[in-house]
Amino acid sequence: MIPSWARVGAKIICVLQIHGPARSDVQFPTVKKEYTIREVQLFAEGAGLHLVEITNSVMFTDKGILEPYFHISAFRPLVSLESDLETHFVQFLRTPLIREKIDG
Repeated sequence: MIPSWARVGAKIICVLQIHGPARSDVQFPTVKKEYTIREVQLFAEGAGLHLVEITNSVMFTDKGILEPYFHISAFRPLVSLESDLETHFVQFLRTPLIREKIDG
């Protein structure tokens, strides 16, 4: 199953070092660097991502001729401060303000 955040145009961050074919012409994502999803591919072993910032040449693989993809497990969604605050405090933002009378 593909997570809801894995969609074209989504901002993500690499959290795991990715290793692949020992070829000098293949670029790999860097841990702690931000990327943008260019394409999501579904395979038997999970989902693979192509990134806007990295374009590799196509290769002959057991799945056919394709551009190397990066397994989705190496990435997490990049959450902006605004989105994070909204997610955690949305119930307070939608709840009407209740004013209590103070005796005094």
